[in-house]
Amino acid sequence: MTISHFIKRCALKTIVVSFASFGGLATVAFPSFAAQVNFSGWQVSGDVTTPGVGQANLSNNALLNDDRPQSDTLFNFSGNPATEALQTPALQNFLGVAENFLDRSGIAFEGSAIRNTIAAQAGDVFRFSYNFLTNETAEAFPFDDYAFFFVRNADTNEVVNFNALAFPNAASNPSNPYNTQTGFLSKSFTFSAPGNYTLALGVVDVNDYNVSSALQIRDANLEPVPEPITIVGSLTALGFGVGLRRRFRKQA
Repeated sequence: MTISHFIKRCALKTIVVSFASFGGLATVAFPSFAAQVNFSGWQVSGDVTTPGVGQANLSNNALLNDDRPQSDTLFNFSGNPATEALQTPALQNFLGVAENFLDRSGIAFEGSAIRNTIAAQAGDVFRFSYNFLTNETAEAFPFDDYAFFFVRNADTNEVVNFNALAFPNAASNPSNPYNTQTGFLSKSFTFSAPGNYTLALGVVDVNDYNVSSALQIRDANLEPVPEPITIVGSLTALGFGVGLRRRFRKQA
């Protein structure tokens, strides 16, 4: 079996070969294999469901006739109300952020979120697809509900990344039962340094308690950084070492 046949059979995505000098040892960066995220093991606050691996549904519906005359049951996924963020900073406390942290497009009144703390290495990538759904209109300012993703360093408590994923003006596609949606879009985050990080996803009701919005997450996965090893070392580990040593002796 040639090395090329071995590579094809292993379905390697990327091979990086470098030589420190003529005749040096080649190093191979074996591809990483993404692991799907099981949101059922994450902590939740408010209206959250995790219908399958890599999937989560969240809304800012508080079960208080938010979308009259339509029933709340159309827009609430779990039967649990959204978490308070105005009268008490319960949602902010859940996320471990300052009281005014969620006041991005106005004052955060309520919302729902999901979070988890992981140990990451530099180069690890968190990926997911998201869909923002809303009953707000693009002209609803200052009632700009929004969905978000953020990463907080759990060791230093520093927020290292915040993304407002979507506002109502981005939800231009028709939807049901929500009025409009963005459709699923892709997002990724690459960790720049090793450490413990808290990942959070959520949706916020802005400047009022009325009119619901939601966030759907699909295909969430964590892809670890590939670890380079030498070709000689990897082939030796796989049982090819004896043949290589004999070949090198004949060439000496």
